[in-house]
Amino acid sequence: MGESSPFTIFNSGSAATFTLTSGTLPTGFSLNSSTGEITGTSNTEQQSRNITVTATNYSGSNSVTFAIGIIQPRAILGTTTPKSITQGLPVTIAALANTGGVITTWTASNLPNGLTINSSTGVISGTPTTPQSVTDAQITATNSGGDSSQTITFEVIALAPPSLTSPGDKIFTIGEQQSFTVPNSGDAATFAVSSGTLPSGFVLNTATGVISGTGTADDSERSITVTATNYTGTSAITFKMTVNRAPPVLRTHFLQSETLVGRLVLGAQLVYLVA
Repeated sequence: MGESSPFTIFNSGSAATFTLTSGTLPTGFSLNSSTGEITGTSNTEQQSRNITVTATNYSGSNSVTFAIGIIQPRAILGTTTPKSITQGLPVTIAALANTGGVITTWTASNLPNGLTINSSTGVISGTPTTPQSVTDAQITATNSGGDSSQTITFEVIALAPPSLTSPGDKIFTIGEQQSFTVPNSGDAATFAVSSGTLPSGFVLNTATGVISGTGTADDSERSITVTATNYTGTSAITFKMTVNRAPPVLRTHFLQSETLVGRLVLGAQLVYLVA
């Protein structure tokens, strides 16, 4: 397809006139009636069909039947860098670049467990389920011109289960902004409050395990359990949170008036409580 591909009907007899007596030539091709040469160029894929060419001269005629069609050139697949992916984490890998003919179907063999290839687009996606050392997968692109293959190297790294440790019990004051993290020494996980409720004004970041906010109400001590989960396991930790009112503030005041109240003396220091 897209190429000029002349060929000649071989005649071992004397000169003759060639004609197409059955079938039709693909679009863009013609038969030279003097030489028997069929020439042309087509940019359109065309199904194979049988045609009959007859050569005739003064002393007789002879015919030959054969198939002719227009196919795509094979795909030409590019290379790509090795892929290091992590067990349990979704992945999408773009199709290999193609500088050849239009691809009809994509297939793959030896992909990591959990990954598949889209037969129409060549995109590889999924969630790897099993750790795997460096291994080559074969990607094949098919069209009417045949198959073309390329390899992609994969490594699947094992995902460690989460392992939480206590952030310690927390005592906060109403109106003060606070933030702390529930430590996780394992791999990435999703965090959730699995028991109890956070004090009013506080939220948990489900991706990082950070609890942050500003207490808005007086909350007595409560137990909170945070759970972290990933593809390979779960871990939970319990700790306490309390939100108190601000403590009272003591202030001093010097009487400036000459008026005596009770046993107060002019200039004496008066201590009083401000809640």
